[in-house]
Amino acid sequence: MVKTKRLWIARHAEAIDDYDDFNRILTTKGYRQAVSTGKEIANYKISMNEIWTSSAVRTFLTAHFFAEQLGFDKQNIQSHKELYNASVRVWLQTINQQFNEKSTNVLVVGHNPHISYLVELLTGRSFEGLEPSQVALVESEKEWAEWTEKTATFKTFIGGIENDNDGVI
Repeated sequence: MVKTKRLWIARHAEAIDDYDDFNRILTTKGYRQAVSTGKEIANYKISMNEIWTSSAVRTFLTAHFFAEQLGFDKQNIQSHKELYNASVRVWLQTINQQFNEKSTNVLVVGHNPHISYLVELLTGRSFEGLEPSQVALVESEKEWAEWTEKTATFKTFIGGIENDNDGVI
């Protein structure tokens, strides 16, 4: 019997505008968002097994702050250049081929619009897209290798731009 697999799909926190898109850093508001959302995820009292992110600075920093709040070893964050503005197809291949089959909770941090399209593809639920530092929690009874269109159930949204006033930083 397969344990429920939970995928925590996040958009990076707010970043500065810059001509060098790959190296954009988080704004002060973005740092607050990432810490706050990380705390909200930690409230679920789960053990995050894996964290995957694009190697773009803003996604890596968002993942770093999430990991810090979750007590996840930041050395174990999977950061990959091919996930930078990755298509839904690339994200789905990563889920199907790279996630550890024993993992039940995996967090991914990516870029809009593709990270939001991933939520729509997996759940069949249309929405306006993830806000900065917002996470969509989806789950399925299927093995990671079997995740495809409409195989997951949408559970909830966590965080987002409204969470930036908790006094952090």
